[in-house]
Amino acid sequence: MNLSSSFLNPVMVLTFTTSSANNTRSRGSFIGCLEDLQIDYQAILPLDIPHHESSPVELGCNRTEWCHSQPCSQRGLCVDLWATFRCDCTRPYEGQTCSHEYPAGTFGLEDSSSFASFTIADNPGANFNVSFFIRTLKPSGLVLQISNGTDPCLTVYLKSGQLQIATSSANAVTFSEHLADGRRYLVTLTFQGGRVHASHSDRDVELGQLAVLPLVAGFEVYVGGLPHQDHVSTWGGYFKGCLQDFQLNNHRMEFFPTQAENYSLPQQVYVGQTTNLAPGCISDDTCKSGPCHNGGTCTITWNDFSCSCPANFTGKTCEERVWCASDPCPKATSCVDVPAGYVCLANATFHGNAAIEFTTNASVTRALNSLHLDFKTRDEDAILLWATEEVDSLQIAIQNSTLLVDIRSGNSIEGVSFLSQTPIADGTWHRVSLSMEEPSVVSSRWLAHLDGSVNVTLQGNAGNLDFLKNNVLIVLAENFTGCLGHVNIGGVYLPFTGQLSYPQPEQFLQSSRGHIQLGCTGADVCASSPCLNAGTCEDLFNSFRCACSAGWEGPLCESNIDDCKSSPCVHGDCVDSVADFQCDCFRGYIGKKCNINVDDCMRHQCLNGGTCVDGVYSYSCKCPAQYSGPRCESPSPATCVRQDQVNLDDP
Repeated sequence: MNLSSSFLNPVMVLTFTTSSANNTRSRGSFIGCLEDLQIDYQAILPLDIPHHESSPVELGCNRTEWCHSQPCSQRGLCVDLWATFRCDCTRPYEGQTCSHEYPAGTFGLEDSSSFASFTIADNPGANFNVSFFIRTLKPSGLVLQISNGTDPCLTVYLKSGQLQIATSSANAVTFSEHLADGRRYLVTLTFQGGRVHASHSDRDVELGQLAVLPLVAGFEVYVGGLPHQDHVSTWGGYFKGCLQDFQLNNHRMEFFPTQAENYSLPQQVYVGQTTNLAPGCISDDTCKSGPCHNGGTCTITWNDFSCSCPANFTGKTCEERVWCASDPCPKATSCVDVPAGYVCLANATFHGNAAIEFTTNASVTRALNSLHLDFKTRDEDAILLWATEEVDSLQIAIQNSTLLVDIRSGNSIEGVSFLSQTPIADGTWHRVSLSMEEPSVVSSRWLAHLDGSVNVTLQGNAGNLDFLKNNVLIVLAENFTGCLGHVNIGGVYLPFTGQLSYPQPEQFLQSSRGHIQLGCTGADVCASSPCLNAGTCEDLFNSFRCACSAGWEGPLCESNIDDCKSSPCVHGDCVDSVADFQCDCFRGYIGKKCNINVDDCMRHQCLNGGTCVDGVYSYSCKCPAQYSGPRCESPSPATCVRQDQVNLDDP
């Protein structure tokens, strides 16, 4: 039989019967349109084919674009099958339109002991896979155990937030992804040929060799825990969180048989027994114990909580008071919150002999491995800070207008030292920060950061500054005239507002007080308006600098800048003005700098076809052969071309 068709006009939709389809390789019926059908070169017309209500043949070629309306929910993929459609669903969704979500189970709700158990009904053998969705905040707990009735064959459990896979005959292998962060993860464990692979978030990792006893019908599967509490403690206790769409070789372990109207359980499913298992993914009532203090409002955030704190409290449970919210500091100071308290900070002005001394109280327990100090001075030699105890010492000073740092502490004999390359006695603010490169060791290198420079590694080694905690005297601003700003050692401030009492246990206390003037105020050097010609006076602490307006220079902006100094006039004489110049151009030139030659041909024309050639304050005419004269105005018997120049001063 010869069957052919050509594409003319669509005439019918043809569907083979089931008995005919069984004779095809695909065992499926054809669904679609045929046109100009011929059998043994005989045209088969639509009227020749019997059609009735039960006939698989319809006239015309009308069809529905099934996927156009996007019938598949939850990111399911729609497949158009001509007469209908199919949704390829993503886990954990199922059903004709992916609208059914496989129910999750909540284990350990309100810290109960929960587990589910199933019996394997087939023989998976030694090559199989286990997959599930997991969501938890508890870093340890039993996820899965398969037992032959007496001993565990395979155990999957969480330890430090990572999955461990163990058998009775081998050490556990670890899946290093951290899963205990409260988010939902799909994890697949594949056991093949004595090796185990793990996949998560499209990432497949081979975990190593792990021989597993072949699984056979009758083995017990425990999820989330075991019947006896003392047996589960070996694996980190009961699992707490949510597990969903648990599968063994694509056989689902159904925690809660669904009764959805448009969905029926597939045949490949295990229905087991559950204990203390709650349907859905439910959080503990984490707010029932009232964890938020000081009037904070508790909000449940799935097995955790958050506290909305009043304005003057902060922390996980609103336990930490925000002291600065109540504005406790006096005027001219700024409030800074510190652990368990606050400190009122202000710049201070020192005049030569007004040193200030500090000692630490007995409650400073932190390691003192850093120092920060702000200063402003014109002193070329002065002590900013120093302290000493037996062989340990600390000094920050100004030497020959440069910054000097010297630290000798710990078991290091050499200590560390630093001398800045740039002068800092310029009356502007400078900031120095010092820190140990390795604060956990007894002695290490130190890093220095001055103003905006990169960190500089100091020469030598030294320990931390913990010797200051031994009631050692810390002296600031000895023989120093200038201003100090924020000063802290190990993050503990040395405030100049020493008369105030602070609540925090860790403090540096003033042991003696010289004359301190809060704020940074030197002599009012700009009061007399020393800068002339609209210059701006900049206070540099007991000195000033003038920022001159355009056209002026000098210490007081007293000198008019000679704008003619660079000889800007190309063809002319320069006349200086304020921030400008004028050029008196020579004849024949124009422009700001007299650098443009006037085109004299613009206002003068040559006669009788002559060509004008521009000069400097002149022009000339290049005449045809039969004409001559300055403008080619005269006939000429000569045969040569003449060019006569006309000076514009000529009559």
